[in-house]
Amino acid sequence: MYRMMLVLWVLALPGCSRVAPPETQRDPNIVFEGALERRVLPAGEQVKEHARVRIGVRDPGSSEDAPVNVAMVIDTSGSMKGEPIVEARKAALALLDALADDDRLAVITFHSKTDVLLESTPLDDDAREQARKGIESMRALGTTDMAGGVQAAIDQVNAHFDPRGINRVVLLGDGVPNQEGALRAMAQSAGQRGITITSLGLGEDYDETLMGAMAQLSGGRFHYVESAEKVVAFFKNEALRLDGVYARNAVLELTPGPGVEIEDVIGHVVQRDSVVSVGLGDMSRDEARDVFVKLNVRAHRAGAPVELLDAVLRYDDPLDSSIRKERRLYFGANASAITADIDRGRDRVVEAGLARAVAAAETLKAIELARQGDGAGASTRLSLAMAEARNKSKEHDAPELKKQVKAMEKLQRALESGQKVSDAAVREATPGLPPPGASVQPSPAPQAGQYEYSSPAKRAIRSAHDESMQVVQ
Repeated sequence: MYRMMLVLWVLALPGCSRVAPPETQRDPNIVFEGALERRVLPAGEQVKEHARVRIGVRDPGSSEDAPVNVAMVIDTSGSMKGEPIVEARKAALALLDALADDDRLAVITFHSKTDVLLESTPLDDDAREQARKGIESMRALGTTDMAGGVQAAIDQVNAHFDPRGINRVVLLGDGVPNQEGALRAMAQSAGQRGITITSLGLGEDYDETLMGAMAQLSGGRFHYVESAEKVVAFFKNEALRLDGVYARNAVLELTPGPGVEIEDVIGHVVQRDSVVSVGLGDMSRDEARDVFVKLNVRAHRAGAPVELLDAVLRYDDPLDSSIRKERRLYFGANASAITADIDRGRDRVVEAGLARAVAAAETLKAIELARQGDGAGASTRLSLAMAEARNKSKEHDAPELKKQVKAMEKLQRALESGQKVSDAAVREATPGLPPPGASVQPSPAPQAGQYEYSSPAKRAIRSAHDESMQVVQ
């Protein structure tokens, strides 16, 4: 486990940089540490620098569990017909059984319209029986009104929002929504209210870019569930994670120093105002996340101190939700014209972690370009990222990075196997109206300019996306 110190001085070089929290430790269970890619910067030139912010929670042992307020929203559109809807029922029942009495649960389904099977209710024997009957009645039909389902779930959680507790939407979907529209804005608004979205992509045909963004924008988590059989186990794990939440509604705020620009927070969706903010949502016990910040730094004279970055972590006090706690870090470096000093100031551990984060973020961007129909751009971006990751894996002898390179190579083959959809194919595939009484609507027609992939290629793309999300989220 990481040791928290009142002041962290980097002593590898005399007078070199520091990363220091200037406040007294109030909560020893919160991990908030910083490190720099280079503690000494080249003098006389504009440079790129990266800061690593490590955020986590040590297991505090026994503590009072926070109230749970969760809404489960499940895709029951026609594409779920057969085994998927059977497994979705099992998964929903697993989450129901994993929750404790007095936890709040709402159950919502969406197809051509949205159905609230169970209004947000504190669980007892009667509520469990009502929820069980609603879940067992789920049937697959219609199209995919994901926006209606997600909004209904957010409304259910918001109506009983508990500032002392865990307020979460768990979304399970296997398809592309009828209209993407306001889903991203919906997720961001939920996150700002302290409601996180755990989104689970099931099967081969969901929009991984959209569902990943919804999780990130709300401060939640995304996972790809390769087969319906694995959904039950994941829902059980999600329930355990609800029990393990220690710090809630966490936000990382970043303020650059003079002459410094925050170019990117690798792999994260950020909000830019007077500060750059990254929503982290709820933090569970024994959890740690590394956030890498990319900085543009103006030239400094040799020997000058360089004020790089202030980082502030804000989160709800685990014992008293009326208190918004905070921790602070300061990142500073020195400028030097001596090559040996610059080289000794490198942090190889940070460099290796940064390389993994960059490879994951570039993989996600390549997948997004492919989904937008820019196959050439996706291939070029992924090729450049692979070459860089390959070099870094050799330089650092990093097994995890080598594993990422192999996954990127597999993704490249999958992306290159796609067939671009023509206008003629769109006209041929445009569905007509379903026959009277039909329970399954036709799948949405392909769009010209996009790519179609075989089932193995789809699985490779989804797996690469999920593995990359696990690195950056």
